[in-house]
Amino acid sequence: MILCVAACGDAVDLLSKQCGGNIAGWQWGCVHTVSFKHSAFGGIPVLSMIFNGPTLQARGDRFTVDAGAFNASQTFEMVHGSSQRLIVDLSNLNNSLGILTTGQSEQIFSPHRFDMVQKWQNVEYDPLLFTQETAQANAEGLLMLVPPVRK
Repeated sequence: MILCVAACGDAVDLLSKQCGGNIAGWQWGCVHTVSFKHSAFGGIPVLSMIFNGPTLQARGDRFTVDAGAFNASQTFEMVHGSSQRLIVDLSNLNNSLGILTTGQSEQIFSPHRFDMVQKWQNVEYDPLLFTQETAQANAEGLLMLVPPVRK
């Protein structure tokens, strides 16, 4: 019984610290967060400001459809969840939808590095462009990769 009371006190202290003193405002996402950290440079203080993405409130847990697993022996920070969601219309691939956790690019200063984060967080999707016509009609630009000419 004493352990239960101590655990409850610790839980209230943690929630008060992370979610504020108003119990009515306490939500799972106050303590259960997801951070988009760069695997190589995300832990280096100065570089983490450039390489890491935002920290957001996470949903779910290990047993929900919108999974957001955490390591209960450490913190409630999300360590595993969906990194990509797809809805594929096999009768018309151009009706398909998808989203990534962060963005379409891993280039550090690309505008597409974290441009999908908010849609992923809101469980929204972007259209997937399967045919050449729809891809060209919606193209932002063209990147030509040309091998160097050997002399």
